[in-house]
Amino acid sequence: MQLKDYLKQKGVTQASVARYLGIKRQTLNYYLKTNKLPTQYLKPLAEFLGIKVEELLELLK
Repeated sequence: MQLKDYLKQKGVTQASVARYLGIKRQTLNYYLKTNKLPTQYLKPLAEFLGIKVEELLELLK
């Protein structure tokens, strides 16, 4: 499962994630399409989703 699918499954919108990370939704969409999330967002996003960074990295493969 990829991160984009995981967000859908959990009912989390891209807008809410982008707002939490302090980035534009379009920027987040690019990260989701390419599966390339800058390292500065790994820990905050994992915390937001309530998962470990290692689990987040698996979603980005």
